[in-house]
Amino acid sequence: MKKTVIWAAVLAMVLAASGCVKTNGDKDSSVKEKNESKAAAAANESSAESAADDTESGSDDDESKISGDKNPDNEETDTDRTEAVMSVVLVPKDGMGFQRKVRFSSRGIRDKVTPHRDVVSLVGEPVEVKLEERDEANGGKLAFFYEPNELKGVRPDALMFLWYDEENDKYVEFEDVVLDTDYYNVSIDIEKPGVYMLVNKYQWYNEQGKKLDDDGMEKEFKPHISSKLWERSMDTGDILKLKDDDYIAKSQTKDGYAYEFYVSTPEELASVVYVNNCANPRPDSITVNIVNDIDLDGYKWAPMGWKLSGTDFNFDFTGTIYGGHHKIKNMRISDGYEDRFYVGFIGNAESCTVGALDFENAYVHGERDIGILAGDPKSSFFTDCNVKGVTEGNTSVGTMIGDDSYEPLKLGKDDRNHMENCTVDVKVNGKKVTDYLSYTALNEAEVQARVRDSEEIWLDGGGRPCRNKDLDGKYFDLVWKVTHNGKVVLTRNAENEYFFEWYLCKSIFNENGEYEIALQATIDGADVEISNTVVVTVDDNTKFIG
Repeated sequence: MKKTVIWAAVLAMVLAASGCVKTNGDKDSSVKEKNESKAAAAANESSAESAADDTESGSDDDESKISGDKNPDNEETDTDRTEAVMSVVLVPKDGMGFQRKVRFSSRGIRDKVTPHRDVVSLVGEPVEVKLEERDEANGGKLAFFYEPNELKGVRPDALMFLWYDEENDKYVEFEDVVLDTDYYNVSIDIEKPGVYMLVNKYQWYNEQGKKLDDDGMEKEFKPHISSKLWERSMDTGDILKLKDDDYIAKSQTKDGYAYEFYVSTPEELASVVYVNNCANPRPDSITVNIVNDIDLDGYKWAPMGWKLSGTDFNFDFTGTIYGGHHKIKNMRISDGYEDRFYVGFIGNAESCTVGALDFENAYVHGERDIGILAGDPKSSFFTDCNVKGVTEGNTSVGTMIGDDSYEPLKLGKDDRNHMENCTVDVKVNGKKVTDYLSYTALNEAEVQARVRDSEEIWLDGGGRPCRNKDLDGKYFDLVWKVTHNGKVVLTRNAENEYFFEWYLCKSIFNENGEYEIALQATIDGADVEISNTVVVTVDDNTKFIG
């Protein structure tokens, strides 16, 4: 009895310390009240029993205290995965000397957890458990606290633990799981350190070939969508007044957690914005089909896609929009966004696709990264879009797109955008622009016109491009830029290189033809050529070194 009560008290105190019980409407409020009542009762009962035991044994009071750190050093929150598992705790079997020594690992080459992040049916993040010497003899109780709304339809009773047996290179199933739906946790007794994780046991066993009838999923997954975080962080315009909950429910697909919208009214369009900006967990996909022209005159609009300032948590738009060359008319995004970044019909986007969507008489006003269609898209594709309107702001104010800059091979991924067959007719801070689809392109053209041919390069007797030594330290990010058949094939650091031995780069100059070489630098945020261009010719007689 005593161990059971102590374990209940430990869980209650962990809940109180880490805030694991979330309040989501009236139902969860009652659960919270019930938990607080149970926690108080359990703690009181445990305290009474501990006091009686201490009287009998004369033990030190400090040994019965539970200590824990709400935010252990180096604990990482990965918002893609750890939302399902909010925290993990380990309690020694005797219930004493509790320490929170389990945490989500940082990603790295030597991280023991990383190889297990692709386990079939994984729920949340794996964790590495390290037992202290005094715990190794008896082990302890390991508890994963989960967020019900983040399980993406997996039933709590379908949760099972896996432990990775490193010595034998295999996973060991722990089916003897204790499920506590009041405190939202599942726990097991463990004796060994290592990597532990939660999985959907039915999907796990089905993958092993057992072909169970059950898949462990709720019959109808209804995600929790709350606007509280968005409202606290951003101006929501008229979106919350316009959204249609019945329409949203009907637009959720039957296969998986995804949405497909057919949009013909402001209310339906607002519903799309609401789902993208508020749904958590994030939908697997959002597909939008515009089936009529939509007039937003008289409505205060808000961007679709936003980031939580100061965190890695974001609600980027990652979906697909089929515009059908229908028009969104009279969109106005201004009030409440004058000092905001990433402002447009789409604010922040990652790997989204927009096709054949037109805007007429749009007005977008913000602080930075302003575009009528998108403020700050990355790795996104836009085709056959036509944009007319006005953009205003202080920095990076564009036409169709605001910030179109990219970081080559950032995290192993090229995050540049692609735009095809798009047109613009936009007044940018009072200046009419029809030739440039983004602030990045507009700024680059203006800076390029100002600095072109500022410096001179030449070919020496060996056919090597050369530059003057007085350029050292004069420019930021000075490089040799090599173009072949209209495509940039190389940018090479030129800061300490007064001549370019291009014939050493056989893998780049591997085709016969002309290669144009110039000096490039970053000026006022634009990567521009600062010199004249010289041409080297590669043919069958070229002698490569290396």
